[in-house]
Amino acid sequence: MKKYIVALLAMACLSAAGYAKNVEAEIIQKLNRNERLDFAISYEVNGIADNIVGLANTKAKEKKNYDAYWNATLVNFMAIEYADSPFVYVSDRTLANVKLWSDRAIKVAAGKAAPELYVMRFLTLWHYYSLSELTFFMENDPIKFGYANQRTQFDVWAPNHQKEIREMLNEFEKAEKINPTVAYSIIGYHAVDLYTAIGNKAKADALVRTLQRMETDRKASVTKKQQSVRRQVKTNMASPKKPAPKKPAPMQWYEGLYFRGGGHF
Repeated sequence: MKKYIVALLAMACLSAAGYAKNVEAEIIQKLNRNERLDFAISYEVNGIADNIVGLANTKAKEKKNYDAYWNATLVNFMAIEYADSPFVYVSDRTLANVKLWSDRAIKVAAGKAAPELYVMRFLTLWHYYSLSELTFFMENDPIKFGYANQRTQFDVWAPNHQKEIREMLNEFEKAEKINPTVAYSIIGYHAVDLYTAIGNKAKADALVRTLQRMETDRKASVTKKQQSVRRQVKTNMASPKKPAPKKPAPMQWYEGLYFRGGGHF
C-alpha cells in the first residue's frame, strides 16, 4: 500500500511538472509572437524561469507597444517566489521590473489600461512588504494574558508605514475606477485592511458590504446553475435518449493544487 501511494505521488509530481512546462511553452510562444497573455495564466504556474523573464523583458524593449509591456509586467509579476518557506519573497529586481513595464504600458494605453496592471502593482508591493506572512507576535505572556494580544506581520508593519499604505491604495483606487469588479474580487479584502490601518473606517465598512454582496450574488448564481442542471437531468430521465457509444477518455490531472511561485502539494 505504501509503495502504491508513493507511486501515485510520483505520477502526480510528473503530471504537474508536465503541465507547468506546457504552460511555459505557451507563454514563450506568445511572447515571441507579441500576443497578449491572459492574466489568468498567472494562477497556473509556480513562478517563472529566469530565461522567460529575460525573453519578456527583451521583447518589451524591442516591440515598445502595449501588449509587449503588458506581457513583461505579467511575466515579472509571475516571478514572485515562495522560496523555501511559506512566506512570499519578492526581489528588488522583480519589484523594479513590474513598476517599469507597467508604467510604460499605462503610458502607451493613453487612459485605456487594463485594471489588472494596477492589481499587479498592488500585489507586488503587498508581497514585497511581506504582508501575507502569518507570523504572530505576542506583546505579553500568552499564558497569562491569553491570545487576544497576538498581532500579525501586517499589524506590526502598518503603523509605521502610512506612506507605503497610501501608495498601495492609490493602485487599488485606480483599478477600482476602471473596473470595480476586478479590483474587488482580487484585492478587495487587502484594501479593507489598508483602509482600516489608516483609520478610514467608513470606506473599509462600505467595501466589506460590497464584497459580502458580491459573494452572496456569486453563491446565488452557483445555486441557479445547479438547479438548472438538476432540471435538465430530470428532463433527460423522463425522455431518455439512446446513449452514444462511449470513447475512452484521455487521462487528465485534476488534483494538483498550485500556488503561484510556491510549488505544488
